[in-house]
Amino acid sequence: MTTRAAAICVLALAAGCAGPAGRSPVSPSASESARGSAVQGALNGATTVSFSGFNATTLTVNINTTTTSALSQSVIDSGKIQLDIRVNASGNPVACTADGSWVRLDHAANGGTNPSSGATSQNFDLDNLDAFSGGTIHSVGCGADICIRAHYITGGGQTHVDSHLSDDTPYKVVCPFCTAGQGFWKNHYPDAWPVTSLTLGTVSYSASQLEDILNTPVGGPANGLISLAHQLIAAKLNVAKGAPPPAAIASADALIGGLVVPPVGSGYLDPSAVSSLVDALDAFNSSVPCAPTD
Repeated sequence: MTTRAAAICVLALAAGCAGPAGRSPVSPSASESARGSAVQGALNGATTVSFSGFNATTLTVNINTTTTSALSQSVIDSGKIQLDIRVNASGNPVACTADGSWVRLDHAANGGTNPSSGATSQNFDLDNLDAFSGGTIHSVGCGADICIRAHYITGGGQTHVDSHLSDDTPYKVVCPFCTAGQGFWKNHYPDAWPVTSLTLGTVSYSASQLEDILNTPVGGPANGLISLAHQLIAAKLNVAKGAPPPAAIASADALIGGLVVPPVGSGYLDPSAVSSLVDALDAFNSSVPCAPTD
């Protein structure tokens, strides 16, 4: 029997990964037995998959796949390891217990990883799967429960002689924090709000006043103070939930100063004076998207 091994690295640039569901995010480890789908029964082997090496700084985790087979070394060397993710009819990744089908997560990776080539890892940005997959797989948010499996094709290509599928493996995407935009905070007041007041510039506002501001249109002609306040409120709520504060928050507060935001007051800023800060805060508020709650 011959053994080959490969590691496929799943990378979430802005969404941290934890171990299999129910396990510690510090050092996940779970061995899953395999079920083979034999094309030629006498040549059937076995596949196992385990998770290890979670790194909270680089937000990576290794999926280690080992396959044994009675096939010749040359046939095993030409085999490919692929990674599948379970999605629903809309293309959203789902838990192992949910209705869905399997889609290749590495469909753009030239047929999969060849263990003997030295290319034993692939990176996947879990919160940018829409762009990576061309819309086939939608992006994964923090807190999402997903399901993955390893698929080893012995021989690969024209010499394909056997397939092995690991067991379905539950996986939870756990982030140290996540961020939400102004629309989320406006629509989830007051239940999701972590505070009962905020200061914008040097003026303090109650939560109900902040909600009134979020519901106030930017206007026509536009009032830059309102558009800046929308993003600043969302940013400060995200920070209150654990996100690290961006420099743009202090800059926005300094620009607003003692101006009172409509409809609470009648302050005004030219839109051109706030556009760069609005863009910076908007980028922060959408940087680590939380999993949908509705």
